[in-house]
Amino acid sequence: MLRIIKNLYDYRELIAALTYKNIVIRYKQAYLGILWAVLKPVMLMLVFTIVKGFVGIETGGLPYPLITFAALIPWVFFQESVSEGVNSVTSNAALIKKIYFPREFFR
Repeated sequence: MLRIIKNLYDYRELIAALTYKNIVIRYKQAYLGILWAVLKPVMLMLVFTIVKGFVGIETGGLPYPLITFAALIPWVFFQESVSEGVNSVTSNAALIKKIYFPREFFR
């Protein structure tokens, strides 16, 4: 475990450079840019709030949009992280095979 942490610390600049590259590429191609990262949970919250009007879910006096948004933020983060993690490994296959760096990056 200590070896894994040491490798991650030693190669922190590589992690930062690859992360920056992926973020720039991802949001440069989008029309809304980084605003999309906030707009996606807001749009999902609106859809859930509209559906809640038909279903009639009790919230115990708390505002339903606030509860929904608070639940959607970690869910969207997890969903996007898993999706982008798989894409990162498959798109960087040549990098994984040819250049040494800790394989813990992809765990």
